Amino acid sequence: MKSAVRPAQISTAAAIEGAYRLLPDIELSAAQRVVESKFYGPLLLAKHGTPKLPPTGSLTFV
Repeated sequence: MKSAVRPAQISTAAAIEGAYRLLPDIELSAAQRVVESKFYGPLLLAKHGTPKLPPTGSLTFV
């Protein structure tokens, strides 16, 4: 008997280059890339991925 459960699809992404520095050394543009990727990445994934989900599918952001 085949399982009705589909395998999980996992997506991870973040623009973190230059973000792991001491506060006096961090460039604002690097910090902005991190914030934008952590916010807009999941937002766009939900926007464009939701129509492709099966009826019993879901998105979980942690």
